[in-house]
Amino acid sequence: MDEQGFSLWKMPWADSVTFEELSAHIHPADRDRVRAAQFPLIN
Repeated sequence: MDEQGFSLWKMPWADSVTFEELSAHIHPADRDRVRAAQFPLIN
């Protein structure tokens, strides 16, 4: 993620960012939907 991404997500700069760290900034009611879109099940 670049400097603008960290600014938009209101996160301190880091060498890497996990999905879980970003998820902490997503409204709790939306997290399951976002996770499903990011990691769809493969059949």
